[in-house]
Amino acid sequence: MKSVAIIGAGSAGLGVARILSQRLETFKPVVFERSRGVGGTWIYSENTGLDEFGLEMHSSLYANLVTNLPTDLMAFAEFPFKHKQTEFIKHQDVLEYLRDYTQHFDLFPYIKFNHIVEEISPVDDEPSREMKWNVRVKDLIKGEVIEDIYDFVFVCNGHYSVPRIPEIPGVESFLGKVFHCHEYKHPEDYKDLTVACLGAGNSGIDIAVELCEFSAQVLLCHNHALLQSDLPPNMSQTLAIAEMTEDSIITTDGKKHKIDVLIYCTGYYYSFPFLHEDCGISVINNRVSPLFKHIVNTTYPTMFFLGLCIRVTTFPGFFCQAKFVETLLDGSQKLPSKQDMDEDTQKDLERRRKLGKPPHKAHELDFEQWDYYDLLCEMAAIPLLVPRRLEQLYNACLYNRKKFILTYKSMKYEVGYDGGYRVTEENTD
Repeated sequence: MKSVAIIGAGSAGLGVARILSQRLETFKPVVFERSRGVGGTWIYSENTGLDEFGLEMHSSLYANLVTNLPTDLMAFAEFPFKHKQTEFIKHQDVLEYLRDYTQHFDLFPYIKFNHIVEEISPVDDEPSREMKWNVRVKDLIKGEVIEDIYDFVFVCNGHYSVPRIPEIPGVESFLGKVFHCHEYKHPEDYKDLTVACLGAGNSGIDIAVELCEFSAQVLLCHNHALLQSDLPPNMSQTLAIAEMTEDSIITTDGKKHKIDVLIYCTGYYYSFPFLHEDCGISVINNRVSPLFKHIVNTTYPTMFFLGLCIRVTTFPGFFCQAKFVETLLDGSQKLPSKQDMDEDTQKDLERRRKLGKPPHKAHELDFEQWDYYDLLCEMAAIPLLVPRRLEQLYNACLYNRKKFILTYKSMKYEVGYDGGYRVTEENTD
């Protein structure tokens, strides 16, 4: 019997638990979750700052958040969403889905809620491909600290909880409000104010658009190409912020804009504070290494990271990663040597560099995700788990997101098994 520690009961951790719970004759899974329920980042709270245990709030959800991918691109294998059509849904619906998933596959008995992992360290000093792990966990309710040894560790703690905040000269002199979108909750809190959102990723755009209903003016500050979509009349685009004064931002073209509020929509850092340095994992320029296929700790290949990849079809991708690792755990497939794995990773980084992708996007897959999923299944010698028919839908959603920022989330799709799709409801006026 092999013991398995799973860190986090969000979507990635639940996917692992679902797979291993079907093989209890071989594996003994234990999921450690710091909160009171399943869902990870999908657990919404009105609170910001610290939680009841003095820990930093984990979730970055805001009250009106709607998914930026429709349900067909989010569902776990064998467990579709209840919605009749594939559509964009509220965060409350996603949390309900994850709770239903946990209930349906009877995963609650394997989860220890209100348990935070304080430290994970290798049991032995010498590197080994069969390294076991000492896992120290604190029961937040009782205050007790428990230590156990596990054969395998899955790190599934998410990567949307530690804000990335750039340094801006003069920000300390600004008299208005400055915060990261990790703490953003309601647009009406900024009624009649001029708000600058720094960053034009999905969150930056979505928050900027919803602020326009209440704010006097919204500035979307970024260095990307201008958005090619209709925008609210009180929303404008500027270059990124070069410096700040008491009441203004100064963009990189030297223009000055008076504002009341600055919201950093600048992304998040990967963070694993519970991993002892002897685990051999580093995070440099937001790249987690040394990892093989974004998953396997190549120094100690009994430690796995699920859900690191960004710009992907989340739950299906996490499940595919977990099924790949399952074949390593049961011995049906073998990993290459550490040298070969590290060389493979370096080749991929070099390929990305030649394509113009910056190092901090080492885990971004986007249009490459489909080949990645196929490769994992090929290496695991298992049937394809993320159907290629979803690729066209993904591409269509990205196109509509760029062209119809104000309305793309109102579109509903009907997807055929041949990969075709059609929009069944839309409003692109």
